[in-house]
Amino acid sequence: MKRIVKLLIASMLVVSGGAAGTTAMAAPTKQPRPGLYKSTAAPVGMPFSLPEGLELEEPIHGYSSEDPFKCDDKYRDRSYGHGDLVQLCLILQNTTSKPITLTLPPGLMFISQSTKTQNGILVQKIAIEVPAGERFFAPVLMYCANGPRQPSATEDNYHLGPIIQYADFQELFRALADRDISRQEAGDIQVMVNYLQEGKALLPRHRDALDKM
Repeated sequence: MKRIVKLLIASMLVVSGGAAGTTAMAAPTKQPRPGLYKSTAAPVGMPFSLPEGLELEEPIHGYSSEDPFKCDDKYRDRSYGHGDLVQLCLILQNTTSKPITLTLPPGLMFISQSTKTQNGILVQKIAIEVPAGERFFAPVLMYCANGPRQPSATEDNYHLGPIIQYADFQELFRALADRDISRQEAGDIQVMVNYLQEGKALLPRHRDALDKM
């Protein structure tokens, strides 16, 4: 009888220890990703280079789609990309005698010089053709990578950052590739970016929304 009691107690200890171990593994400590959400560190990723013969003026200034006089009076209908929270005016100088197409990949970050203002991130590829020998203004719309910060404004300054490589973001980029995105859908995409920047996985409702875009 004593042997049976000892075995029961030992079994209970093993089960208790196993349950505690499972609970600890189910809630790992999340490490902040540099440059995303609340992080004030510089984003980490692959460096991005401009094509030969093309120069980008820095700092990059904020853009207003309602009052675009600082961006060659180019309104939203002449902008590139989509998203409402980070809007920038890229000024590109083509130093050659031929047009140059600049391709900006998904995951490319634009880093705010102020930690109070949101960094920007592209979720789709953008192609900008810069005419030969021209100083070309390109308003670019993108998504916020730092929910707790404030959106960009025309007085904000940015510089070109790296291309982030996180697997969950790459999954979103693949789902959005070659899709025409409406302004309403851009709002849904910002919600998804918010989830990912916080280290959360996309929910079934997000995936359903992606399938319908």
